[in-house]
Amino acid sequence: MSIKQLNATYLLQDDRILFRINTEEKTEFGFLLTRRVALFILAASEHLVEKVLEQKHDPATAKAVADFEKKNLISSDMKGPEFESGETFPLGQSPILVLDVTCGIAEPEAGGEQAFSIDFILGKDQSINLKLPKPMLIAMRVLLENLCDQASWGRAVIAASAPETSGSVSIDIPVSSSTIH
Repeated sequence: MSIKQLNATYLLQDDRILFRINTEEKTEFGFLLTRRVALFILAASEHLVEKVLEQKHDPATAKAVADFEKKNLISSDMKGPEFESGETFPLGQSPILVLDVTCGIAEPEAGGEQAFSIDFILGKDQSINLKLPKPMLIAMRVLLENLCDQASWGRAVIAASAPETSGSVSIDIPVSSSTIH
């Protein structure tokens, strides 16, 4: 299935982000993202985009290119057409709570652009995999960043671990005393 549109809304009463996807085939998927999941997606996807760019650039240049691509997207017209509701709902019409998420770099299609993989873990042995090209991943990140700001969720930061565990990374999610989950 080919993704056509992404849509996200902050649900104040639930303190969740409603994340909807529709496809070219008019299929719609709805997910509820918690603060932890949304912040992990933001931090991990930023890190992955920079790692892909580091294949062609030094780390400082890769970060600058990633920032430029994001700013370029923000400055362009982000207002697309209204979200088109789907005609079929394989997971049901109610959104599904995402319990966990994994992010990675997907193998590029033959001759295609680098893609990124996001797995939404929905329950035991149930997950949904999204393969997003870099522009769509950046658009998703901008949506989530705006909603995390609106929700006062702060930002997660990827930090290198202590030297004895070199090569691993951890994600520090700031604790907000005004939000209880």
